[in-house]
Amino acid sequence: MNLWALDAPTEWHFYFIDEKAKFTSSLQSVIAETAWPPQFKVDVQTGTFEERLNGVLDKIRKLPGGMPPTFAFIDPFGATGVPFTHVAEILEHRSCEVLINLDSDGIGRLVAAQSIEKNKDHLDAIFGGSMWKERLEPRASMLTLCAQVLLSIRSDCDRFGT
Repeated sequence: MNLWALDAPTEWHFYFIDEKAKFTSSLQSVIAETAWPPQFKVDVQTGTFEERLNGVLDKIRKLPGGMPPTFAFIDPFGATGVPFTHVAEILEHRSCEVLINLDSDGIGRLVAAQSIEKNKDHLDAIFGGSMWKERLEPRASMLTLCAQVLLSIRSDCDRFGT
């Protein structure tokens, strides 16, 4: 299928969020230099995922027909900045999927740090609550723990291998 030859009235909305203005400026330049089909609507924002997600979701909800089928690729820098409560906001809508590039090693470092209490707020935000404490075992895989939290957010999502 040739996307450049699309004649359908469907619009494709792309939202990019990055904390660094240098990166968003560079992305905006690349987007401006490329010929895109008129159905492609691009919005590049500077700020953190936490700061900007609600505004993006509000824009999407205001589209004709409400929240359309959505594929969200979330690629945070480091172990923090993507609370699972935000992921749950996306997954609560029908036909919405999320792919997270999860820094499980970074989360493991937060857990393994000298004082877990020091990182409690970060871990609570990442996992959407304090349930990580009950599931945390010395040899537990952070990826397994994250998968369990995601499955608890959307019990009707397809099971994936961990």
